[in-house]
Amino acid sequence: MSYEVAAVATGRIPYALISGVLLVIGVTFAVSKGLYILSDGKIAEDPSLPSPATYAAVDRLMESDPVRGARAMAGLELYRHRCRLCHHRSGRGGGSFTPSLQSHNTQSVVAMLNVYRNGQVVGKMTDLMAPWAEDLSEEEMLNLGEYIEVLSTIKE
Repeated sequence: MSYEVAAVATGRIPYALISGVLLVIGVTFAVSKGLYILSDGKIAEDPSLPSPATYAAVDRLMESDPVRGARAMAGLELYRHRCRLCHHRSGRGGGSFTPSLQSHNTQSVVAMLNVYRNGQVVGKMTDLMAPWAEDLSEEEMLNLGEYIEVLSTIKE
């Protein structure tokens, strides 16, 4: 009879197996504790997602005006995939590289996207923005505008 079969038959578990299991549990606990300490005890948010305050603001708009709320929700996804990397999830921009969108309302966003889409030179970011705006439909621009207007109401 092999050692493994004898160990199972007698109810003994090899020391190496117990040690391995305890090591895995210990490492898992240590990594979890370290991440908890590094995050100051808070669960880290995914920076690619809107903040909880943003979701709450979109929900409030959905309750008060379902049509605009639905546009803002659609705009949220567009913003997340097209705008967030430069303008950040809050719409505050990246300093001198990308401007803040915090002061924009729906109409100003749509107007600016149309300017870029039509190829008019607005400033140093025209070459970067024009391709992003070029393939947006009118509805998508309106959705982005609604969402950016929601962003301007959030104080993070």
